[in-house]
Amino acid sequence: MTREDARILVVDDNEDNRFTLSRRLKKNGYRQLETAVNGVEALEKIRSEPFDLVLLDESLRHIPIIMISAADELESVVKCIELGAEDFLPKPFNATLLRARVSASLENKQLRDQEEAYRAQILAEQKRTDELLHAIIPATAVRELKETGVVRPRNYEGVGILFCDIVGFTAYCDRNLPETVVAHLQALIEAFEAIVEDHQMEKIKT
Repeated sequence: MTREDARILVVDDNEDNRFTLSRRLKKNGYRQLETAVNGVEALEKIRSEPFDLVLLDESLRHIPIIMISAADELESVVKCIELGAEDFLPKPFNATLLRARVSASLENKQLRDQEEAYRAQILAEQKRTDELLHAIIPATAVRELKETGVVRPRNYEGVGILFCDIVGFTAYCDRNLPETVVAHLQALIEAFEAIVEDHQMEKIKT
């Protein structure tokens, strides 16, 4: 099958995504392209015309698919399972088998959803850890820590260290509204960040 012969269906509810994907496929030499905005439209198109490939939104890729097939279509069933179908049901339907396979498919999807949520939680925690590291130690030290697991001690000649504090801050807070205190702190921090950048200083923590 050549690229010109391949019939591809792009399914996505976002118009920009459909346009971008279709344009890229055309640049790669695929000419027979169709699009659908949802699963209902996609099924209608699949029933009415043949397709060699269906590209789905990634959020749909974990939805289990059970093929329904007659006993004499076993070769097609095997091919569909090889392509990612979850299971198949023979026709005519057996009520016990229907209930068991639907239940098993839904349980498998629930497990995959839990795994995906756990992985997203881990990624979020890793991102938060990175943000905390960058907030308290220099970027060069963060890179070294990630690459080697440790930060090697070094000697630096001619280093000047600046430590700044706000004198009488507790009494100042007692005399002013919280909104005023926060606004002044924000202005002070922004000024300090500008000074650090102008003088190419290595800020440890604000």
